[in-house]
Amino acid sequence: MRLTSLARARWLLSVCGATLLAGSAQAAPTEEILFSRYPSSIFGAPGRIFADDFRIPYDADVTKIRWWGSYTTSPFTLELYEKVGNGPASTPKYSLNPVNALRTSYGPYTQYETPVIPNWALRGNETYYLSILNGNFLWEWAPDCLNNCSSSSWERKNGGWVLHGGGLSLQIIGVVPEPSGLVLAGLGLIGLLGIAWQRRRRGLCR
Repeated sequence: MRLTSLARARWLLSVCGATLLAGSAQAAPTEEILFSRYPSSIFGAPGRIFADDFRIPYDADVTKIRWWGSYTTSPFTLELYEKVGNGPASTPKYSLNPVNALRTSYGPYTQYETPVIPNWALRGNETYYLSILNGNFLWEWAPDCLNNCSSSSWERKNGGWVLHGGGLSLQIIGVVPEPSGLVLAGLGLIGLLGIAWQRRRRGLCR
């Protein structure tokens, strides 16, 4: 009986060790487009500060942001606001400055993309607002009214936000947080210990 218990203990330790190693080597989650609004055929208003609303379907960590507009080599400032009342909050929740965005030709527009964004955790089905500013006063953020005129953007005026009109081109990219591999391994370990305890109890009751 003692030899059998020792063999079971060794087996449990080997299985748990393999589970922990597999959990720690878990593959990184893949990126996906969480929100998308492509540009229309017209440009917006240069020299003005706008914030566009968006929602993502579930909790996620934002890793990249894409947008479209006129060409510029000047760096950007990105600010993300939570919703307070009917519009954006007065101060941003997250901010990136300066952003030397990657540039790609996209028809009559230039597509811009941020480098990887750290620690932008957003909740699903909640309204957020993104503001994109550029050092070039003549830069224009391309709108998307042709595809989604029901959306709205806000303009910064006199230290506050004023409802402006149609949406702006924007793409939110991120990853959905997954349970840690070590946490999953720990749950597996608890399950194995439970099985071992039940078998030992049955043996004692015989």
